[in-house]
Amino acid sequence: MSSKPRILVIDDDESALATINAVLTRARYNVALAESGADGIAQLLSKEFDLVVCDVAMPERNGFATLRILKAIAPRVPVVMMAGDSADGFAFAQDDLEYFETTLARGDAEIIAKPLSGSNLIALIYDCLAHRSAGIH
Repeated sequence: MSSKPRILVIDDDESALATINAVLTRARYNVALAESGADGIAQLLSKEFDLVVCDVAMPERNGFATLRILKAIAPRVPVVMMAGDSADGFAFAQDDLEYFETTLARGDAEIIAKPLSGSNLIALIYDCLAHRSAGIH
């Protein structure tokens, strides 16, 4: 793995992916982009990542369902979930919501509001990576 942390960003919104990519690249992270939960899962199966940033409101496989699979594949990789007003129109399975709440309570995932503040996202990622390297949940 390179010395720069590798971050996988999963979001079906191309504009959001471009913005997050620019913010994280400027902050000197190695960034990989995925336009769906399925694409993100495939990338996580084939490459090592230090952290995943995942949108909640996505068609086909929402972020909570994607989180469950991500954690099954790479349980020690921190995940930052992004949620905004667009998530209000989505119907989420109760077991996915419960899994997310449990994951949050354990400290295995974090959540950040959309629209994103680049500095808030960078600070949250920094904290997640610091806790991971220190072995803290």
